[in-house]
Amino acid sequence: MITDHPTGDTGNNYSFSQCTWWVYIRRHQLGLTAGSLMGNGNQWANTARSLGYTVSNTPMVGDVMVFAAGQEGSDGYYGHVAIVEAITTDGSVITSECGASPVSYTHLRAHET
Repeated sequence: MITDHPTGDTGNNYSFSQCTWWVYIRRHQLGLTAGSLMGNGNQWANTARSLGYTVSNTPMVGDVMVFAAGQEGSDGYYGHVAIVEAITTDGSVITSECGASPVSYTHLRAHET
C-alpha cells in the first residue's frame, strides 16, 4: 500500500459489529487504508479530509460512503458509513455495511444516485 499522506492506521479500534468496524475491515480486505480513529460514521468525511484522503461525491469501488446523522435512515446522532462494492449501469451504488449486531451481520444495499 502506497499513500502520500499519514493514514492514521494503528489497528481496528472500532466497536465490534458497528458500521465503522466493518468499513475498517473491508477496506483492508480490499488492500486500501483506513484510519483507526475516524470517529462516528458521520465524522468520517471530515476526518478523512484532515488526514489527506480524497473526499468527493463521485463514488468508486472501495470508497467509504458517509451518511450524515439521520440521512437515508442512519442513526440520528452517529450517522453511518458503508463500503461501495459496485456501481451499476444505471448509476446505483451497491454497498456492504454492518450495524450494531451481536453476530456481525453484514449486508448489501443499493442506493440510487
